[in-house]
Amino acid sequence: MNFQIAPHAGFCFGVKMAIQKGEELVKSGHVPIATLGPLIHNPQEVKRLESLGIYAKDSFEEIDEKIVLIRTHGVVYEEAEKRGLELYDCTCPFVNKVQKIAHEHSQNGYLVLILGNRNHPEVQGILGWAGNKGIAFQEITELKEAALKGCKVCLVALRKIQSVLPELYKLWSSTSWKNWRYSTPFVPLQGSDKALPWNWRERWI
Repeated sequence: MNFQIAPHAGFCFGVKMAIQKGEELVKSGHVPIATLGPLIHNPQEVKRLESLGIYAKDSFEEIDEKIVLIRTHGVVYEEAEKRGLELYDCTCPFVNKVQKIAHEHSQNGYLVLILGNRNHPEVQGILGWAGNKGIAFQEITELKEAALKGCKVCLVALRKIQSVLPELYKLWSSTSWKNWRYSTPFVPLQGSDKALPWNWRERWI
Protein backbone atom coordinates (compact mmCIF):
# COMPACT_ATOMS: atom_id res chain seq x y z
CA MET A 1 0.00 0.00 0.00
CA ASN A 2 1.31 3.46 -0.95
CA PHE A 3 0.61 6.59 1.05
CA GLN A 4 0.75 10.05 -0.43
CA ILE A 5 1.21 13.09 1.80
CA ALA A 6 -0.60 16.23 0.72
CA PRO A 7 1.69 19.20 -0.07
CA HIS A 8 0.20 21.25 2.76
CA ALA A 9 -0.03 18.48 5.37
CA GLY A 10 1.26 19.25 8.85
CA PHE A 11 0.81 22.00 11.41
CA CYS A 12 -0.83 25.29 10.45
CA PHE A 13 1.54 28.27 10.41
CA GLY A 14 0.19 29.60 13.71
CA VAL A 15 0.92 26.33 15.52
CA LYS A 16 4.34 26.15 13.87
CA MET A 17 5.17 29.62 15.18
CA ALA A 18 4.00 28.73 18.70
CA ILE A 19 6.09 25.55 18.79
CA GLN A 20 9.13 27.36 17.39
CA LYS A 21 8.75 30.06 20.06
CA GLY A 22 8.55 27.40 22.76
CA GLU A 23 11.70 25.71 21.47
CA GLU A 24 13.52 29.06 21.36
CA LEU A 25 12.58 29.74 24.99
CA VAL A 26 13.82 26.29 25.99
CA LYS A 27 17.17 26.86 24.22
CA SER A 28 17.58 30.19 26.02
CA GLY A 29 17.00 28.53 29.39
CA HIS A 30 13.45 29.75 29.99
CA VAL A 31 12.07 26.55 31.51
CA PRO A 32 9.76 25.23 32.74
CA ILE A 33 7.06 26.71 30.53
CA ALA A 34 3.28 26.33 30.81
CA THR A 35 0.73 26.61 28.03
CA LEU A 36 -2.95 27.21 28.69
CA GLY A 37 -4.21 24.15 26.86
CA PRO A 38 -2.04 22.08 24.49
CA LEU A 39 -0.22 23.91 21.72
CA ILE A 40 -1.47 21.28 19.29
CA HIS A 41 -4.05 18.49 19.33
CA ASN A 42 -1.42 15.86 18.71
CA PRO A 43 -0.54 13.65 21.71
CA GLN A 44 2.86 12.65 20.31
CA GLU A 45 3.89 16.28 19.84
CA VAL A 46 2.50 17.27 23.24
CA LYS A 47 4.61 14.50 24.80
CA ARG A 48 7.69 15.69 22.92
CA LEU A 49 7.12 19.25 24.17
CA GLU A 50 6.79 17.95 27.73
CA SER A 51 10.20 16.29 27.37
CA LEU A 52 11.57 19.77 26.59
CA GLY A 53 9.92 21.32 29.65
CA ILE A 54 6.75 22.73 28.03
CA TYR A 55 3.66 21.59 29.92
CA ALA A 56 0.00 21.98 28.91
CA LYS A 57 -2.32 23.08 31.72
CA ASP A 58 -6.10 23.28 31.61
CA SER A 59 -6.51 26.45 33.69
CA PHE A 60 -4.55 29.25 35.34
CA GLU A 61 -5.21 27.57 38.69
CA GLU A 62 -3.08 24.61 37.59
CA ILE A 63 -0.12 26.73 36.52
CA ASP A 64 2.86 26.71 38.87
CA GLU A 65 5.33 27.85 36.23
CA LYS A 66 6.20 31.54 35.97
CA ILE A 67 6.46 31.53 32.16
CA VAL A 68 3.33 31.03 30.07
CA LEU A 69 3.14 30.58 26.33
CA ILE A 70 -0.21 31.71 24.94
CA ARG A 71 -1.26 29.23 22.26
CA THR A 72 -2.77 30.12 18.90
CA HIS A 73 -6.36 30.24 20.23
CA GLY A 74 -5.50 33.24 22.39
CA VAL A 75 -6.80 34.26 25.81
CA VAL A 76 -7.56 37.41 27.75
CA TYR A 77 -4.34 38.52 29.46
CA GLU A 78 -5.89 40.00 32.60
CA GLU A 79 -5.86 36.81 34.68
CA ALA A 80 -2.25 36.08 33.79
CA GLU A 81 -1.21 39.62 34.67
CA LYS A 82 -2.95 39.37 38.03
CA ARG A 83 -0.85 36.29 38.79
CA GLY A 84 2.38 38.00 37.75
CA LEU A 85 3.11 35.52 34.96
CA GLU A 86 5.58 36.21 32.19
CA LEU A 87 3.63 35.94 28.95
CA TYR A 88 4.75 35.07 25.44
CA ASP A 89 1.81 35.62 23.10
CA CYS A 90 1.58 33.21 20.16
CA THR A 91 -2.03 33.95 19.27
CA CYS A 92 -2.68 33.26 15.59
CA PRO A 93 -2.72 36.59 13.67
CA PHE A 94 -6.11 35.72 12.16
CA VAL A 95 -7.58 34.99 15.61
CA ASN A 96 -5.95 38.11 17.03
CA LYS A 97 -7.62 40.22 14.34
CA VAL A 98 -11.04 38.91 15.35
CA GLN A 99 -10.24 39.48 19.04
CA LYS A 100 -9.36 43.11 18.33
CA ILE A 101 -12.58 43.62 16.38
CA ALA A 102 -14.61 42.13 19.24
CA HIS A 103 -12.80 44.18 21.89
CA GLU A 104 -12.93 47.50 20.04
CA HIS A 105 -16.61 47.18 19.21
CA SER A 106 -17.62 46.01 22.69
CA GLN A 107 -15.81 49.07 24.09
CA ASN A 108 -17.85 51.25 21.72
CA GLY A 109 -21.22 49.94 22.84
CA TYR A 110 -21.71 47.10 20.36
CA LEU A 111 -23.13 43.70 21.12
CA VAL A 112 -20.69 41.20 19.59
CA LEU A 113 -22.29 38.17 17.93
CA ILE A 114 -19.84 35.30 17.43
CA LEU A 115 -20.77 32.60 14.93
CA GLY A 116 -19.06 29.52 16.37
CA ASN A 117 -19.09 26.82 19.04
CA ARG A 118 -19.04 28.51 22.44
CA ASN A 119 -17.07 25.56 23.87
CA HIS A 120 -14.20 26.01 21.41
CA PRO A 121 -11.13 27.74 22.92
CA GLU A 122 -11.01 30.36 20.15
CA VAL A 123 -14.63 31.34 20.73
CA GLN A 124 -14.09 31.43 24.48
CA GLY A 125 -11.12 33.71 23.94
CA ILE A 126 -13.15 36.08 21.75
CA LEU A 127 -15.97 36.08 24.30
CA GLY A 128 -13.40 37.11 26.87
CA TRP A 129 -12.21 40.01 24.74
CA ALA A 130 -15.83 41.08 24.22
CA GLY A 131 -16.33 41.29 27.99
CA ASN A 132 -19.97 40.95 28.97
CA LYS A 133 -21.10 42.09 25.51
CA GLY A 134 -20.56 38.89 23.56
CA ILE A 135 -22.96 36.15 22.48
CA ALA A 136 -21.73 32.97 20.79
CA PHE A 137 -24.20 31.08 18.62
CA GLN A 138 -24.35 28.25 16.10
CA GLU A 139 -28.04 28.36 15.23
CA ILE A 140 -30.25 31.35 14.50
CA THR A 141 -32.77 30.10 17.08
CA GLU A 142 -30.24 30.95 19.78
CA LEU A 143 -30.24 34.58 18.67
CA LYS A 144 -34.01 34.89 18.71
CA GLU A 145 -33.84 34.40 22.45
CA ALA A 146 -31.24 37.10 22.89
CA ALA A 147 -32.16 40.69 23.71
CA LEU A 148 -31.05 42.17 20.39
CA LYS A 149 -33.63 44.84 19.69
CA GLY A 150 -32.23 48.32 20.02
CA CYS A 151 -28.60 47.12 20.07
CA LYS A 152 -25.70 48.02 17.86
CA VAL A 153 -24.37 44.71 16.57
CA CYS A 154 -20.97 43.52 15.40
CA LEU A 155 -20.90 40.06 13.82
CA VAL A 156 -17.72 37.97 13.70
CA ALA A 157 -17.54 34.50 12.22
CA LEU A 158 -15.12 31.65 12.80
CA ARG A 159 -16.71 29.43 10.20
CA LYS A 160 -18.40 29.97 6.85
CA ILE A 161 -21.35 32.22 7.35
CA GLN A 162 -23.25 30.78 4.35
CA SER A 163 -24.61 28.04 6.63
CA VAL A 164 -26.80 30.57 8.43
CA LEU A 165 -27.24 33.24 5.73
CA PRO A 166 -30.89 32.60 4.80
CA GLU A 167 -32.16 32.48 8.38
CA LEU A 168 -29.91 35.33 9.44
CA TYR A 169 -31.36 37.49 6.70
CA LYS A 170 -34.91 36.61 7.78
CA LEU A 171 -34.09 37.59 11.35
CA TRP A 172 -32.51 40.87 10.32
CA SER A 173 -35.23 41.83 7.84
CA SER A 174 -37.97 41.15 10.40
CA THR A 175 -36.62 43.87 12.69
CA SER A 176 -36.30 47.63 12.42
CA TRP A 177 -32.79 48.11 11.07
CA LYS A 178 -30.94 51.39 10.62
CA ASN A 179 -27.63 52.47 9.19
CA TRP A 180 -26.64 49.32 7.33
CA ARG A 181 -23.07 49.68 6.13
CA TYR A 182 -21.39 47.30 3.69
CA SER A 183 -17.82 46.84 2.69
CA THR A 184 -16.02 44.04 0.92
CA PRO A 185 -15.62 41.14 1.18
CA PHE A 186 -19.30 40.27 1.17
CA VAL A 187 -21.46 37.35 0.16
CA PRO A 188 -24.42 37.98 -2.20
CA LEU A 189 -27.65 36.48 -0.95
CA GLN A 190 -29.09 34.11 -3.53
CA GLY A 191 -32.29 35.44 -5.08
CA SER A 192 -31.81 38.91 -3.64
CA ASP A 193 -30.06 42.13 -4.58
CA LYS A 194 -28.98 42.47 -0.93
CA ALA A 195 -25.87 41.03 0.67
CA LEU A 196 -24.62 39.90 4.03
CA PRO A 197 -21.04 40.19 5.32
CA TRP A 198 -18.48 37.39 4.95
CA ASN A 199 -16.56 38.06 8.16
CA TRP A 200 -17.97 41.04 10.02
CA ARG A 201 -19.78 44.31 9.60
CA GLU A 202 -22.25 46.18 11.73
CA ARG A 203 -25.86 47.22 11.56
CA TRP A 204 -28.45 48.58 13.95
CA ILE A 205 -31.34 46.44 15.13
